[in-house]
Amino acid sequence: MNPKDQKLLEALKKGNIPVFESIFRSYYPNLCHFAFQYVQDKAVAENVVQETFVRIWENRSTIIISKSIQNYLLEMVKNRCLNYLEHASVRRKYAEKVRSKVTIERKESQDIQFFEVGLSEKIQTSIEALPEKRQQIFRMCKQDGLSYKQVAEKLGVSVKTVENHMGLALKELRQSLKEYKNHFLLFSLFQE
Repeated sequence: MNPKDQKLLEALKKGNIPVFESIFRSYYPNLCHFAFQYVQDKAVAENVVQETFVRIWENRSTIIISKSIQNYLLEMVKNRCLNYLEHASVRRKYAEKVRSKVTIERKESQDIQFFEVGLSEKIQTSIEALPEKRQQIFRMCKQDGLSYKQVAEKLGVSVKTVENHMGLALKELRQSLKEYKNHFLLFSLFQE
């Protein structure tokens, strides 16, 4: 280490603020340019250099420099840039993984919605395929929420007739929708 750097280092170790400021002003612009060559972002380069000087000030009493101050600073800035790039790479990979997962989940959600729309249409078509009286009874029980007794009273038929129509309607619908038998939309539909 040259004698000038040795004197600066000794003053820095003693906490001499004007010496620290002098080193900062002397090297800051070139170090920012040097850091930019690695990180390709002016603001990040400036942050890296500023953090380097903060670290030097915080550890001033224990700093050991065997080469020139300039070489020491360049080495520190280079290492901080490489650390930044490594962390940026990890963040980028994580972000890509999250984006990929969100894309897959969105597609699965769209597929489910498409499936459920198709299933809803199939349910309606199957209900409409029931004989008229059976369809009417089924809709009154399942869609209007009326009891068998209420349906029987409204239609002027026996409760047993309503039960028979509902039993046959459910049997026909189960057959018509058997490929969807485990789908949650059908659980309430098929319960008597």
